[in-house]
Amino acid sequence: MVLAVIDELQRRGVIGKTGRKEPPPTIRGVNAVIALTPGGGIAARSGTTAGSATCTFYRVNSSGTLTTVKDNAGSSITATVYNIAASAIAGSAYIQAKYIYGEWIADFEDCV
Repeated sequence: MVLAVIDELQRRGVIGKTGRKEPPPTIRGVNAVIALTPGGGIAARSGTTAGSATCTFYRVNSSGTLTTVKDNAGSSITATVYNIAASAIAGSAYIQAKYIYGEWIADFEDCV
């Protein structure tokens, strides 16, 4: 449903197309998602180079269950998420990622 709303806003010219596989930013240029990191996690930043990994997007459904976000073809939506922190992000962890300047950036991970 969210992707259908984004498609309609793009059709109306309210928001632009990014030319990327992942969903575009919202009208104000910020979009946050729940993402599941791969088994190997996301490496820490090294100097000025962010770590990165392909993560799968999730949402919380009306029952409170985390479920994968699917595209119109029924495939799970994935995107490269960058880690700008000096510490690695654990594997198979649910994180929040924000869309900033055209890239998905890990915002936080579960604290243990």
